[in-house]
Amino acid sequence: MLYISTRGVHEPSSPSEALRKGVPDDGGLFVPETIPRVDQDWITRLAELPYYQAVAKVLELYLTDFDQSELTSICYEVFSEDNFGEKPAFMEQLNPYNENLYLLRLDTGPTASIKDYSMLLVPPLLTLAKQNTQDDMQQLLLTATTGSAGMSALSTLADKEGFAVMAFFASTGEPLGSEQPLKPEWAANCFASYSTASFEELSQEIRQLLADEQLVNKLKDHNVILSTANSLNWVRIIPSIAYYCWAASCLFTQNRLQWGEGGLALVVPSGNGSELVAAIYAREMGIPIEKIIVTTNRNRGLADLIREGSFSRRRKLLHTDMPGLDVDLPMNVERVIYEVLGRDPVQTSIYLNDLINEGIIRLNKKDTAAIKAYLDAVSVDDRRIASMILSIYDRTDYALDPHTAGFVTAYETWNDRQRSNLPAVVLNTDSPYRFTRTMSEALLGRGYVRGRSQSVLISELEQEIGIAVPQIFTSLTDNDVTPLPTVNAGEISRNILEQLGIA
Repeated sequence: MLYISTRGVHEPSSPSEALRKGVPDDGGLFVPETIPRVDQDWITRLAELPYYQAVAKVLELYLTDFDQSELTSICYEVFSEDNFGEKPAFMEQLNPYNENLYLLRLDTGPTASIKDYSMLLVPPLLTLAKQNTQDDMQQLLLTATTGSAGMSALSTLADKEGFAVMAFFASTGEPLGSEQPLKPEWAANCFASYSTASFEELSQEIRQLLADEQLVNKLKDHNVILSTANSLNWVRIIPSIAYYCWAASCLFTQNRLQWGEGGLALVVPSGNGSELVAAIYAREMGIPIEKIIVTTNRNRGLADLIREGSFSRRRKLLHTDMPGLDVDLPMNVERVIYEVLGRDPVQTSIYLNDLINEGIIRLNKKDTAAIKAYLDAVSVDDRRIASMILSIYDRTDYALDPHTAGFVTAYETWNDRQRSNLPAVVLNTDSPYRFTRTMSEALLGRGYVRGRSQSVLISELEQEIGIAVPQIFTSLTDNDVTPLPTVNAGEISRNILEQLGIA
């Protein structure tokens, strides 16, 4: 399999070259030249395997220049009990009286976030890609983040030989807003900074830097390859495809899906679009996903594009209780447009150039109809999230984090409109302890957090919900946390060179 660009100019690359480079030179994003197809037997057998083997089976389809035994070995080490407990990913019925609604639990990793399922694979897969491309350069991975992706990148890549990571936390992000504290120094190869820019502005700046020949060549002169740990890099997409395939297989095993009798409804976040893109590829592979429901918060740019066929960039992003979705329009919208609208690089380039130059996208009538037929979108506000957290807790004793509560709210809203009997899979993306203030306000009353420290809130939330606190949230005391250094918009390039001592 080769990888091509959504813009159609960059020459086809091997999987190893695409992963190592991160993004093509023509300003687009890498996508597989052909999408592998799987049959009924392949899908139903997946759930019979340990999770690590199931992931390896999916990786084999997309990383065709990698050794299959090495992929299996990598997955065995990554999805170990030490990292993810006894069940790395599992399906859980949220309400015993609703056989159509399932949580796909993806919150048991080292940072208690869905990001662990892709981020932990980044170092070993890129190391294999380095061996396959036979270069000896070090890899610098940049990431823009609203919180969990940055924490996962720093945690995963700390002290990893051959890698350095720079995580830039957006101004609306959770760590410096009110939720999860951060320590500024993780390891000698890790750099964490606060940015005055929004997540979208950060992502765009990083994307521009990856195509900056002067910067790229200067780093190469110092034996450094510049790339990204964001989902702009295809290495972050494949693991998400894997757990969608796994989820569908589990539903077949539980007799909740039957061949020839419709598929499943999959509820995904907007965010940077990686979960949505992975869902599209899983569906195109032959996984029976009948409807993809995209959840946004009050930042409704992607919802507007799906529902109305148009997008106009808002001047200011809104900070919400779902910070991972505080993105007006995800960078991965380019892959969405490319795949949903017929893999046309010319038309994709036209739409994305309009976005870059004018801050707008206006799909033509045919493409508007196509995206509406392929996707649904539901927007959720903070009030409904808090209400859902409390309602689910009262009914089931299950403490949903704000993101997952938002996805359940989106599903119920969609289902009330559609009256669907499809089995639905909702991603359980985070531990509730990542959002102690939001959780405390929802479960214990508005104003409860006033005057209480982070450590006190964690302790009191643990007493209330009876769930053990993941180690990452107990490793820091309130006194350990100090402000991160600030990098202003437009200064990332200079900051990179200064941090590496190349300026």
